[in-house]
Amino acid sequence: MRVIKSQNEIEIIKETTKWGARAHELLQKYVEVGRYDFEVSSRASLEASLEMKKALGREFRGSGASVFLAYAGIRGQVGENSAFPHAMSIEREIRKGDIIVTGASADVEGYHSEIERNLFVGEPEERVKRYHKIALEMQQAAFNALKPGAKCSDADRAAYNVAKKHGVTQALRHHSGHGLGLEAHEAPFLDIGDETVLLPGMVLSVEPGIYFLGLGGFRHSDTVVITEHGAEWLTNYPKETEDLIIR
Repeated sequence: MRVIKSQNEIEIIKETTKWGARAHELLQKYVEVGRYDFEVSSRASLEASLEMKKALGREFRGSGASVFLAYAGIRGQVGENSAFPHAMSIEREIRKGDIIVTGASADVEGYHSEIERNLFVGEPEERVKRYHKIALEMQQAAFNALKPGAKCSDADRAAYNVAKKHGVTQALRHHSGHGLGLEAHEAPFLDIGDETVLLPGMVLSVEPGIYFLGLGGFRHSDTVVITEHGAEWLTNYPKETEDLIIR
């Protein structure tokens, strides 16, 4: 019951993707040299949550799991600290040249989705552009492997093969995605060790990443649903390097 979502559940998750994208849009707007990650996150999350509350009506309530209905954050993944897939606040101001890893979601009737992006503070150097392009290629390869009858491990293997082609397997730190729904992380997992067969109605994140100590991390996450014929992106937010530069 948790793994296969009904059409009603999928529609609710689609609503969360709308507000997660709005929160992330505000986060990107407020990222600025000299500001702290928690400062930017709080401002964007509060503004998006107020918009969400007004749009969905006075009777609408979240599950209470978070003070915010819509959330966008950085979690300390700023600059060199973005080389750690999960971090806490870096407790320094954002600087020019920083690579930032973000995350955004929303809470509608207890359901969640996931958007994660890289942001680049100032024009990124060529190696940064290259790694970002590899991360996007890995994500697309994992997505292309998602279809009914395939296994979760197929997506992780597809992402790994792209990393191997580009010689960056040493920069891998985690699997390529996980189930989403009532929890931010739930079964099944896009992992080389998960042989779960994909079925229509499964909702998953697709988020392979590569991480380089001293430089930063490169990861995009999007929410997808398995359909009768393949997979469908549920989240919609710009991915290309040029669209994610903070000038």
